[in-house]
Amino acid sequence: MCVGLECEIIGIETTCWCEEGYIWSDLVCDSVSTCCNNYLCVANISDYTPLCVPQANDNYHILFTNMLSLCSNFGHTSSQDYTVSLNATFKTAKVQNIILTLKKKYENIVDINATSQGLVSIDVPPHKVCYNSQYTMNCGMEEKMDTCTWQITRPDQDPQIIGAGSEVILSQSCTDTTSISLINITWFWAGVYTCMFTRGSVSHVASAELKVALLPEIINVTSRPPSPDCTVAQDISFNVICSIDVSGENYTVTLSDLPPQQSVQKNIVSYNKTFTINCKKDRTPTEIISCKITNSVEQTRITNLSIPIIYPGDEVCEADDIWPKTKNGTTATILCTQLGRVGTVVRACNGRVWGDPVSFCVKQELNILTSTAGDFEKGVGATLNQANSIFDNLKNTTIAGNITYGDVMSTVSVFNIMSRASSRVSLDETLLPVSVSQWYHPISFSHVATISLPSLL
Repeated sequence: MCVGLECEIIGIETTCWCEEGYIWSDLVCDSVSTCCNNYLCVANISDYTPLCVPQANDNYHILFTNMLSLCSNFGHTSSQDYTVSLNATFKTAKVQNIILTLKKKYENIVDINATSQGLVSIDVPPHKVCYNSQYTMNCGMEEKMDTCTWQITRPDQDPQIIGAGSEVILSQSCTDTTSISLINITWFWAGVYTCMFTRGSVSHVASAELKVALLPEIINVTSRPPSPDCTVAQDISFNVICSIDVSGENYTVTLSDLPPQQSVQKNIVSYNKTFTINCKKDRTPTEIISCKITNSVEQTRITNLSIPIIYPGDEVCEADDIWPKTKNGTTATILCTQLGRVGTVVRACNGRVWGDPVSFCVKQELNILTSTAGDFEKGVGATLNQANSIFDNLKNTTIAGNITYGDVMSTVSVFNIMSRASSRVSLDETLLPVSVSQWYHPISFSHVATISLPSLL
């Protein structure tokens, strides 16, 4: 006897009924319509599996109608989300028919979309994956659907569609299985992944988090002073600071294999260590200090800083306002101080003469836009609408205000990125301007394209 089912044979007829708490399955209802809404079923149904299922509001039509009727403005133009918990067989075609019936009955309804969780399986590793590694995630379900979509959600961000990109490969199969292959996993690919199978107004989804053992993308190593001066003392000290963005990863950090002190300011974590040089004994033209960062799976990233040492008799450019005393043949670097800009300004020391400062300061909005274009190229948000948004924002961001060398180079970078991305995502030709002069008047595209980095040394 099946669980939840009782039967008795009277003559040649078999009569069955579901026990309390159970109802006829969709398979029985669809196959023997006379049994569906009746307590007793007089028919030979022994070959059907399952026969009875736990009762959990399995009458979708009544459930959806009653649920929607609870909304005071039902039947009027609005947008509402509802969550329904079902413990029953869920057939896409049946739910789609119910939706069509409801839309016909309530003419003011523009659209109804139903999404289920629990019918799709997703394969994501439970442990952290290594930085710069590769991994393929898979999703599957029993029914065959029409389309499938992958999305990624990061903290404090809306879900973004994943399309073809330089770091992602989507499977060609998209009916009952789909997969996504990440070919260079960095912090960028950490997040909650959702795969969605869709047919008509019905979708089935599954979500899981991909955890990544992080490493910092950018490591800034600086020295104070930038050029330690052996002309003022026999023993001189200088402080080296290794700075990275705040991260959830538990890093181990050393400066030339020595443990540093740690401090946090806003979103930057700094590790600093003081070093001492014996000017008469060492007499090295440069000191090389390495910042080594190790993550939770023993992966490392090392950044070296060459620090020029000034000795008696060396040619130098004397301190000039904000520019520190700098050794001949080297370049001094300071951070941008102008409000709304990020980056650095550099100035070369030639003999004893300072060169002109060169600004790599970039408008903060343009810097963010360059990052967004990079995301597009990798495959996140790689849609035509996003491409339109990138070019619209580019024009709005660069149309006014003073233009720096950094602004021009960032704009050219956006064009180059989107050009490479167009090999995977078809972009409308009307998106591209005839010349960059549409952004930077009177600089023509040919002038911007051929601009070169000025000689700093």
